Amino acid sequence: MSAAPPQVFAIDLGRRPAFVFAANDHDMAQSLVRSPRLLHAIDAFCRLRRPAQAERLALRGATDDEAAVYRDRADELADGAIFRLLLVHISPD
Repeated sequence: MSAAPPQVFAIDLGRRPAFVFAANDHDMAQSLVRSPRLLHAIDAFCRLRRPAQAERLALRGATDDEAAVYRDRADELADGAIFRLLLVHISPD
């Protein structure tokens, strides 16, 4: 029996979707979002683009469209031998 694919989660900055990533479950996703290294990377990324905004992170399940964006990027970079956290930035429309 094959393992279930990971769930895709979204990170909102304020009220705007900003990133999507995959995790086995909500607890793992929450743990990753609270990781100091991930928070530092997100903060550095956002500071370069919106230096005046100090928005709060909010975790939620990704929409079907957001999950599709994640899966498209993950397929481009697929490497089954190595586990990596792929955090995909969602461009504003």
